[in-house]
Amino acid sequence: MNFFALLSICLLSFFGTSAFSRTLEVCAHCDLQTIRSALHKAQDGDLILVKAGEYKEETLTITKSISLIGETGATIFHLGEGDTILIQAPNTTVKGFKTVGSGKSTYHDYASIKVSNTSGCLIADNQIVDSQYGIMIANSSACSVSGNNITTNSVPAGLLGDGIHLWKTTHMRLTKNTVHGHRDGIYLEFTEAGEIFDNTIRGNQRYGLHFMFSNDNTFRNNTFSGNDAGVAVMYSKRVKMLNNEYADNKGSASFGLLLKDISDSEIVGNEFLRNTVAIFMEGSNRNNIHSNRFDKNGWAIRLLSSCDSNLFQGNAFLDNTLEVATNSQTNLNTFKGNYWAHHQNVDLNQDGIVDLPYQPTSFSSYLLEKYNLSILLVGTPILKFLDWAEQMFPAISPVSLRDPEPLMPHLSRGNK
Repeated sequence: MNFFALLSICLLSFFGTSAFSRTLEVCAHCDLQTIRSALHKAQDGDLILVKAGEYKEETLTITKSISLIGETGATIFHLGEGDTILIQAPNTTVKGFKTVGSGKSTYHDYASIKVSNTSGCLIADNQIVDSQYGIMIANSSACSVSGNNITTNSVPAGLLGDGIHLWKTTHMRLTKNTVHGHRDGIYLEFTEAGEIFDNTIRGNQRYGLHFMFSNDNTFRNNTFSGNDAGVAVMYSKRVKMLNNEYADNKGSASFGLLLKDISDSEIVGNEFLRNTVAIFMEGSNRNNIHSNRFDKNGWAIRLLSSCDSNLFQGNAFLDNTLEVATNSQTNLNTFKGNYWAHHQNVDLNQDGIVDLPYQPTSFSSYLLEKYNLSILLVGTPILKFLDWAEQMFPAISPVSLRDPEPLMPHLSRGNK
């Protein structure tokens, strides 16, 4: 073997194939006129650059670690059944495309961009229109989904999937995406150690964000507005919910945040605005709910008897119709150091704590938990009288559900 051959082998081993990567261009007047032909020709490490134009393609399957980049105006129209883009190779990038449509089926979950059994992928800055599922990632790890706009108007309700769907994934990062019009905006099932932040999720037909069996995830600085229900976190542990906005999630069975069988989690610094129910809790234990702002909701908190050892501290309860409702005459949770706008703010010793403890439950809230039609009485003189009588001589409301140290307004951390 001569010296130059040996040197080439050494360089290849040291730098890897990326040092010899190529740029393959796709356009109507290029040597490669379809994305499929470019994928067939590409090798690991190559960049496929798709020029502006319309490309009608059947399922594009990526089996090599390449970057597929669309210039402004590059649009993929899906033909036939199946996914629009299927990624099966690690360290793959799909960026900058407008995709229109996907296969639609009651038996298969077709997506505009699907990632399967791989890792390290980047899906960024795509506009996804009228697909059954927008982005679906399964059996994968360490992928980033960033800056995508996902919307649908034409998919029948019975076939409609989720905007972003994660199943059996770890260490995922979802940021700055916008999702509108899908079943769930974002759905996580068996997903661990993910980060979801700075997303706008609005106008979806079921939940804005839906967790199932997904531990150790963090979602922060997201906006969930105008969905049938805001966020449902179910059967999960150690979830951090920080600085999100839940607004205008309204309906007879709607809420800003549902916590069902959740434990050891943190709900901190959130704003709950104009929801039918801000937080609904069932079977949830040892959660820390503090420094949140509740304003103009129907119910601020609905806390069922199956909840235990939850701490509510430093929250601001402002102009809500009902502050705390429960279906039990016993209480196993702690309310301490919150601001209650409905309480009389008297602080004679000027220590920043209202002189009298406050009981946020009322006869009204108890009656509403027991009899749905009693909502027709809310605000009437008879119910106001019964609420006053219950405060003076508690007989129904759990005596232990009270805040012994309610805050004056200027000390409320959640009162923004």
